[in-house]
Amino acid sequence: KDGSRNDVGAYGGPDPMPAYLTLALATELSLKAGSGFPGDTIAVDIVLGNASGLAQGDAEIVFDGQRLAFIDAAGTPLTSDFTVSSRALGAGRVLVHLEHSEELVSGNGSIAALRFRIHPSSGGGVHSAVEPGSVRLLDGEGNAIIVSSVASGVVAIKSLQQYPRRVYVDGTNTGASDGTVLRPFPTVQQAIAAAKAGDTVYIGAGRYKGPVVMRSGVYVKGSGAGVTTISCEDGAEFTMKTVVAFDSVRNTGISGCTLLNTAAMGTLVEASASDAVIAMNRLDQSAASMYMMLVHSGSRVTISDNYFVESKNGGMSMIDVFSGEAVIARNVFVPAAGMEAVVVRDGARATIRNNRFTLATEGKTGIAGRRSKHMLVANNVFIGRPSAGSGVKLADAESTTVVNNIFDVGQTGLDVSGGYQLILNNVFIGCAIGMNAAAPAVHRYNFFSANGINNISGAADPTELTGDPQFADRAKGNYRPAPASRLIDAGDPSAPWTDADGTRNDIGLYGGPCADPRAGGVETVRLRIGNTTGAPGDTVTVPVIASGLIDMSGMQLMIEFDAVRLSLLNVRTAAATRSFSILRKNVGQTIVSVQMTGSDPLIIDSAVVAELRFIVLAEAKGNAFVKFQNAYVISGAAEPMSVADTEGGIVDLTPTAIIAEEPAAPAVFSLSQNYPNPFNPSTTIRFTVPRQALVDLALFDILGRQVAVLAHGNMRPGTYTATVHASSYASGIYFYRLQAGGFVQTRKMILMK
Repeated sequence: KDGSRNDVGAYGGPDPMPAYLTLALATELSLKAGSGFPGDTIAVDIVLGNASGLAQGDAEIVFDGQRLAFIDAAGTPLTSDFTVSSRALGAGRVLVHLEHSEELVSGNGSIAALRFRIHPSSGGGVHSAVEPGSVRLLDGEGNAIIVSSVASGVVAIKSLQQYPRRVYVDGTNTGASDGTVLRPFPTVQQAIAAAKAGDTVYIGAGRYKGPVVMRSGVYVKGSGAGVTTISCEDGAEFTMKTVVAFDSVRNTGISGCTLLNTAAMGTLVEASASDAVIAMNRLDQSAASMYMMLVHSGSRVTISDNYFVESKNGGMSMIDVFSGEAVIARNVFVPAAGMEAVVVRDGARATIRNNRFTLATEGKTGIAGRRSKHMLVANNVFIGRPSAGSGVKLADAESTTVVNNIFDVGQTGLDVSGGYQLILNNVFIGCAIGMNAAAPAVHRYNFFSANGINNISGAADPTELTGDPQFADRAKGNYRPAPASRLIDAGDPSAPWTDADGTRNDIGLYGGPCADPRAGGVETVRLRIGNTTGAPGDTVTVPVIASGLIDMSGMQLMIEFDAVRLSLLNVRTAAATRSFSILRKNVGQTIVSVQMTGSDPLIIDSAVVAELRFIVLAEAKGNAFVKFQNAYVISGAAEPMSVADTEGGIVDLTPTAIIAEEPAAPAVFSLSQNYPNPFNPSTTIRFTVPRQALVDLALFDILGRQVAVLAHGNMRPGTYTATVHASSYASGIYFYRLQAGGFVQTRKMILMK
């Protein structure tokens, strides 16, 4: 087309494919935010994944006006020839406009740089979301560039307060460093080397290189497993390396990090002759390795509230206790094929309680005791449906107590060979073989349901029960007994095994002295979409409401909506999740994917977590649905968990009447005062159009936020009335504005409920 030789492919020849057709499939928009202290000026970039064809754009940016003040917007090297301007739309909202007479030929990256000032009075140690609102991008021919996904940014507001006994790490610091809050060390090892006994090393969000060698008396705390990663990655320098090493140290530990290994034969954590705590981490082994965590040489470790995931086959175990003592509590284990999750060997001791073992393929085992001593296996759940996984294997183990567990696996629930073991108050359900436990093992008060064989090597004890255990929801992993369940008060009645409330032991996960309602895989989060009302042309906000949120640090939602009646404007965080980043991706015309990620787990139980903003389409009537297609939440240890229940909502649509009162053409444009005023719940607005024009009549709240479009489109000359239905609006002052043919007028109305 430009006279040069033909370019092979769709973009060559006399009629090449227009750029906007490709953009419609590929363009992504995100906000890249920085960090700073109160009083600092920080930059937030608007970033396009593919800016080819861009000639004009408008982006509404929403931010927390109590923590951030907008300064200005400017072009970037990519848009240096563009005119860039901005104007305030109200508290916490700004519209950024950029325009050029010619479209960009190619490129990606930042198209506009915004400057904000962090309010000096803003508290430090918090995160503040900066979110895209409505976005419109056009190419040089006025064609819309469709944005396939939109991602918000989060401004990290650092604390100016220098707490005693803290040493700070921030990988973005390239200047002088001494471990203070203003001059943090860039690496974790530098901070550990500078710390003194009793200090805590605080690691900012980011990715940091291992290995990390711990010191006595020094504790390491990340900003959350979702945002802080310490890794040993591919390369000869990391082969057979350990990401975090405890070697002859005491009173030390690590939490709040993802520990990642992608190097061959590496180990995530090794404790040798040490006392250590490993808590609230995600441990991810992505390369072939013998062990993820190794405990030996008389170490004493507490391993709690972690998420273990092995994504590469070829290893032996996730935790291997060769000697010493281990308390392993409230963890989640997802081993690869052929792996054992926890192995305790040769005289080592362990208390293993309140864990969840997901054994999805054959050859996986939850716990293996090989000549272990005095091991307690209590209140764990082993899941391996429909035909995979074994729960516990004990070989010549000495004096193991197996109590109040759930064995819901496809192979053998409990396999005992040699040694005295006490087996009480467990549930074996759906196993090929429930139990293989001959004398001298003692088993009583166990419950068997739908197994191929209940106990292959011994007769049933008269105290043991069979039948339906009546769980709350086995399919969703909720093994809590239903109110009429035969598990309640049916366990061993002797004093050592009574429930925490003093009553007789309930067989299964929630009975006995070690029961923990937070553990075992019960999904407590419930999500529902709130109902609301609206009229054609209205902008309506639909809340996503959640309960059971404590310790959740993110969620991923697939939401389907009635595209015949609703058009999605955007998705925003809510008050409880303002520190979360949000990624919105359109999946076809009727489904939106929403991914929310926070740096710190939530500490509230119930709240609105997101707000969906829709425009009600012009001809919409009846009820419009908004519902979940899929949903799961992310724990503080970065573990994905399904939710217990979801419930959709509706938008009840009430028509807005736009009526032409008379055919005669008025002399001028005009906008009358609404009547009645004050009003509740509806009022009428009269306006005149003297000649055919593009008319826009919109309603705004006291903060200048548009809440409804009352009329929009080309109108013939005449006098019109529009009815406002405000039953879903809060009481207060509103403004309505008429724009038509160069005429602009705004009036005030009062809703008084």
